Amino acid sequence: MSTIDFEKILEYVAGFKRPLVKGSLLAKSKTHFFGYGRLPDKPGNANDSITTHFITSCLSHKLKDKPLTVEVLKTVRNDDVEIKGLCTCKANINRCKHIVGFMLKLER
Repeated sequence: MSTIDFEKILEYVAGFKRPLVKGSLLAKSKTHFFGYGRLPDKPGNANDSITTHFITSCLSHKLKDKPLTVEVLKTVRNDDVEIKGLCTCKANINRCKHIVGFMLKLER
C-alpha cells in the first residue's frame, strides 16, 4: 500500500502546530478512524502522474453527530509528490486535525 511520508505531512501542515498535535492524538486512537481504505489508483490526464485516493470515516467529538468523511489524495508525478486533504468537519479548512490524523495513520 502506498502511504504518506512523514516529511510530506510536515510540509502539508506548513508550520501549523495545532493540526499536528491534535491529529497525532487522533492517529493514536484505536476508535476514531474506522472503515478506511484505498480506492484504485488513477492515471493523470497526460498519464505522467498517478493519484492514490485514501478515504475513511472519523467519529466526531459529538457522538450523536454522523461520522466525518476524510480523504487524502496523493499524486506522484515523476519524482514530485503532492498531497491534498478533504474533510467534512465544520472547520472546513484543508489542514484540519482529522486530515492530519488520517495522514499520520497512513504513515504508520
